[in-house]
Amino acid sequence: FADDEFALDLDELDRVMASATQQQQQETAVMMDIEDLATPLDKYRNRKTLSVTDVSGQLWCEQQKALELEHGKRVTPQQAKVMEQGTQRHAELEQEVHDIVEVPTETREDRFAVRCLTAISCLRELHYPSTKPSMRDVLGRTRELPVYGRVEGVWFVGIIDDVELVESKQDDDDDDNNNNNNENKNKKKKLRRLRIADTKTRRRDSMPGFAQKRSSRMQLMLYYTMLRDALADSTDYAALLAHLGLDGKALLSEAVRTHFQAQGSAMLAAATAAGHRDAVDATVRTGLVRTVDDAVAAMRREFALTAATCSLETRLSVRYEHQESRRHIGEDAFSFDQHRTAFQNDIRFLLAFWKGERR
Repeated sequence: FADDEFALDLDELDRVMASATQQQQQETAVMMDIEDLATPLDKYRNRKTLSVTDVSGQLWCEQQKALELEHGKRVTPQQAKVMEQGTQRHAELEQEVHDIVEVPTETREDRFAVRCLTAISCLRELHYPSTKPSMRDVLGRTRELPVYGRVEGVWFVGIIDDVELVESKQDDDDDDNNNNNNENKNKKKKLRRLRIADTKTRRRDSMPGFAQKRSSRMQLMLYYTMLRDALADSTDYAALLAHLGLDGKALLSEAVRTHFQAQGSAMLAAATAAGHRDAVDATVRTGLVRTVDDAVAAMRREFALTAATCSLETRLSVRYEHQESRRHIGEDAFSFDQHRTAFQNDIRFLLAFWKGERR
């Protein structure tokens, strides 16, 4: 190249580099604008689905939740130990009711179907309890019941710690259900009720303060809302599958289909022995599950069978237990109906953050 040609090439290169830099800066600004427009639900939650503990923890301290979302959750060794002990205690309580079985899965559809089967097994367990647990004053009990639900337009996933089946007297004065007379009359005919509870372990041998109680109450009231909708068959599972990006027609893996068949056979034997024809018919179809849609249909049938014989009690309770000694500290029992308005106001306020309606 001649000197003047080389100088021209350098000038052109400078112009190209400057243009590329300007374009990159513009693209970066656009990306920052897009990130600013993205809601916390978009940025931090895969499939735009919240766990129940997302909002119960947020109610405890929203600033802490925001920092955890932005920078990750920092856990001290002591906190990690306490959390591990709490998880271990929940596993022990679950094993008092049923064995924990790991089912190998290959796809997201498999994992969702297994959650459906877990829900089916938990509901059936309420009516045909094993001989493992000490039932105390209850007719049946299940633990770790998975539920889905949409609240204020946001999908939630949760696992209910403890659901008990209890006997109710015909002349019980149910002052928690005075909003709908027809509903009250129907519930009077059902002598069995489902009661939601939760066990919380505490490092201190004392009841928690108001803030922690409020957070735990929020958790149970969300569980109540989701289970109530599932029992009423008002959960839109087709919309849920679409929201999660799951193919309802996809064939489940052989291991999952085999597990459905095995569970179906075990439940069929229990239902046949008890002479429950409706349960027998439903269980036969459960053993034939091949797709996610089949699994959802089987789960909906099980919720319908439960709803036909049981009502959902509006009294909820949180039981506090000393972590080291396992001593029962106390119980926080409350009525959903008496706290309905506060719950609705709180959940709308909390979800406004996730929807990006406030910062």
